Amino acid sequence: MGLLEMGDIAGCRIIVKHEQHIPKIIKAIEEKLNVVDRRDYISNPRESGYRSYHLMIKPESGDNLKRLVEVQIRSQEHHNWATLVEITDQLYSVKVKEGEKETKLERFHFLLSKRISELCLNEMVEIIKIEKEMDIYVSIIRVILKNHIKIRSAWLNLNYDKKDKYFILEVNSSYETNIITYSDFEIAQTEYLNKFIKTDSNVVLTHISDANFDKISTAYSNYVLTMHKYELDIFRLLFEIVATYANNGDLANYDKYIEYASKLFKQTKRHVNLSIDKCFNSSYEEEKKMEWISELEGRVNRISPVVDKITRIEFNHNKQKKPRKVTPKIEPTLYKKFLIWLNT
Repeated sequence: MGLLEMGDIAGCRIIVKHEQHIPKIIKAIEEKLNVVDRRDYISNPRESGYRSYHLMIKPESGDNLKRLVEVQIRSQEHHNWATLVEITDQLYSVKVKEGEKETKLERFHFLLSKRISELCLNEMVEIIKIEKEMDIYVSIIRVILKNHIKIRSAWLNLNYDKKDKYFILEVNSSYETNIITYSDFEIAQTEYLNKFIKTDSNVVLTHISDANFDKISTAYSNYVLTMHKYELDIFRLLFEIVATYANNGDLANYDKYIEYASKLFKQTKRHVNLSIDKCFNSSYEEEKKMEWISELEGRVNRISPVVDKITRIEFNHNKQKKPRKVTPKIEPTLYKKFLIWLNT
């Protein structure tokens, strides 16, 4: 394809909190810019499950009259799904995003493209089955455990100036992330091209106004590799599965999925504990330490209540032929103790 035929050689992405905000953004862009084409992958998702709204913008004056700019508009939910595809592509050295066939991962991502309320029990169980077979959660945690402290330390040690609006994010073959900031676009672009040509790293040059670590992590979770919403989604899925089996009186599966939730939660706790130890034993200024601790606390606040809800699900003995007492595998008050520990 010729460069002038490529609609996304330049692009920008707008991420909104909720899908209902997207029409307002589209209308605002149409009123200001020359929209020459559009692709609605929200009303008509791709077969893979990909959802986003694309607008093709063509300049009406200047030196770029023949060049198109693609604007992607998506919700955080759509964006989380798309970045998870890229993360698993990196972890398993595949190219599902680019159309490469990988049956299990394709099915896994297609099912995750649905809201939990749209999934039947068999589909939820299928997600967990693939998750367990490919060890996806633990693999992500392992990479995050290796990278989170490094990238967070790099950010805290970064001599970041508010004038620096250009960022190079780089992930090498060992899944280690580096971040560099620039105030001058030409210098940033030259360095980006050098890295793109001379290294095997996955690298992106981006422009971010009023940057903070949380904003960068949200927009580029597949580069920053610190955490992903999948961590919360997997526990929500397990809650629905455990609740259904408890209601149906299926003790074997009830025990099985509570035990799996316990296993995953231990991985999360290990990661957070190591991050907290690193933070407290660092020489960062107090304000930066508290920023990091606040982020970790927010993560625990999101996940732990779901885990706690799983342990509080009551088993329906009336539907079981041979009732027996069920003991939860996770301590019900664990997250409360954990939060108290965090605050001290």
